[in-house]
Amino acid sequence: MREGIIILLMLVFKSSFLISGEIYVTEIEKKPVINKNYSEIATVVLNNCIEIRDIRIIKTEKKIKLIYPTYISKNEIEYSQIKLLTKQANDEIEKAVLFSTPSVSPIGKPVTYKISKFSRYKGDSALKVFASVDFNDAIRVECKIMQSYRRPWVSWPAYASTTELLADKKATMDEPADKVKNNEWVNQVIIINKKLKSDVEKALLERYKSMKSEMGDAE
Repeated sequence: MREGIIILLMLVFKSSFLISGEIYVTEIEKKPVINKNYSEIATVVLNNCIEIRDIRIIKTEKKIKLIYPTYISKNEIEYSQIKLLTKQANDEIEKAVLFSTPSVSPIGKPVTYKISKFSRYKGDSALKVFASVDFNDAIRVECKIMQSYRRPWVSWPAYASTTELLADKKATMDEPADKVKNNEWVNQVIIINKKLKSDVEKALLERYKSMKSEMGDAE
């Protein structure tokens, strides 16, 4: 009887460990910048799957505030491209950035996803859908579905060119140390796990295909 209880407890613990929706920082990098409002930007990799760049770091006494990538519309309205849905994810990322040290993370934890928003854009544009994807029910990433004359594709957060100036010997107020050519797009979120990226984008594009079919392929 005792052995049966022990085995049951072990199974419960193992199950909760595998289905946990926790977020861990498996890589962290920080760079100094010249800016009036913040002095560093960070790049983090979460669960060896999702890379988030362009995280602005605002330091106060023994604390930091993180500003995640935002999209600025033509009307100069800012839309956050990343939203943390759990305290665990928020605390884990802040701690890793504050101490410049990755999390002590379990190996092989699965990353789940779900489409949490799927909204058709009605304007005359290559942009067709605003969408959100939740990973591990802990972090929400905004994305878009674009349609060219050939095929649709998923656009993850990015910005054109850069205005950041690295605070090193090569940087000047006229020339960034990390040069980005005009009209180039710099990725802010990259799904680096190829299978996860393929699965997520396939799900998004299949939903887009279904939406078009329901509308009689009207745009």
